[in-house]
Amino acid sequence: MSPAPRFVGSEVKRLEDPRLLRGQAQYVDDLTLSGLAHGHVLRSPYAHARIVRLDTAEAEKLPGASPFVASVQARVRRTGTGVFLDRHAENCPRQPK
Repeated sequence: MSPAPRFVGSEVKRLEDPRLLRGQAQYVDDLTLSGLAHGHVLRSPYAHARIVRLDTAEAEKLPGASPFVASVQARVRRTGTGVFLDRHAENCPRQPK
């Protein structure tokens, strides 16, 4: 009898590795589509904190800014998260590395 094929722990050839290693892979952040909006999720720096108000006046003045969407302002399930949509990526803060 031949041994059963081994799947767990076996080497798997990955097709995307050459593109990734050469810096030629395309990521979602690389897409530039017409009318594409960039967003940023804002979270409380405190665990289990409840965000009750967000002042979006300054953010809404940015050129090309889309409406600010926040669960504390909309009558939706409260997750304590707000998302700012902006047509200009440079206006959206980057995630810390």
